[in-house]
Amino acid sequence: MYLRWTPSTHPDFVFYPMQHTFSFLSSQATSICGAVLLLGLLVGCDAFGLDGPPPNSEPHPLRTADSTVVGPGLQITLRTPDTVALGDSFRMQLQTENPTGHPVSVISGSACMYRFGIYEGDETVPVEGAGRVCAAVQTEISVMPGVRTRRYDLQAARASSNAAPISPGAYAARAALSWRIDGAAVKDTVETTIVFTDE
Repeated sequence: MYLRWTPSTHPDFVFYPMQHTFSFLSSQATSICGAVLLLGLLVGCDAFGLDGPPPNSEPHPLRTADSTVVGPGLQITLRTPDTVALGDSFRMQLQTENPTGHPVSVISGSACMYRFGIYEGDETVPVEGAGRVCAAVQTEISVMPGVRTRRYDLQAARASSNAAPISPGAYAARAALSWRIDGAAVKDTVETTIVFTDE
């Protein structure tokens, strides 16, 4: 069975997921796998976010930022609050800017263009809202000139009610990328520090 994905007509992103061959033992497995792949592609559709810079107002001011430049000049910036009270909801922003004046082709190994999470050292902290489901489908996106902002709505609490509560302290917000741009492998990370307080 062959699944061929039709390239998107979205004005900012052009998708070229690679054709894959799947062999399934039942029609039920076909439906499940197809739904997972479609979900991954839909997640990838807004991987770089919406047009324009981030808004001026946020529930918690985004005072902390880290930036990096990859490929021919794509600038990746992560913005987060500096402190958040445990249990509070908060927002983080991942901004992608293409100042080159022409589209830049980016290839990722999955439908999610970034691997995003909250960390304590090297350990992932399962914060509410940080988990994402992505299909392992090689995906090519044409990033048009301009600024796009991806927003993450999170909560300073464990995603599972059965897990131990998060302790006050400093945690790392990290967005890692592993792309190919113009045939060259590009790996980089943007990271900020968030302090969860018990006040």
